[in-house]
Amino acid sequence: MKSGIRTPIGFAITAFAYDYFLEHGKLREKIEEIIKHLDFREIGNVNRASARIRNLIEEEDVPASG
Repeated sequence: MKSGIRTPIGFAITAFAYDYFLEHGKLREKIEEIIKHLDFREIGNVNRASARIRNLIEEEDVPASG
């Protein structure tokens, strides 16, 4: 995330904050589009889709509290 907040590799946020983050960046729709036709039996496809989703999340700005 580009907020400048340093976070450890593993950390927790509330479900409300996660949902707010996804809605703010319209990430839910983007993620659903990525997995809509994904063949989960092919691990390579799953790995590529996971990387795309992770990049979406990491590149999204952290919204101001709402």
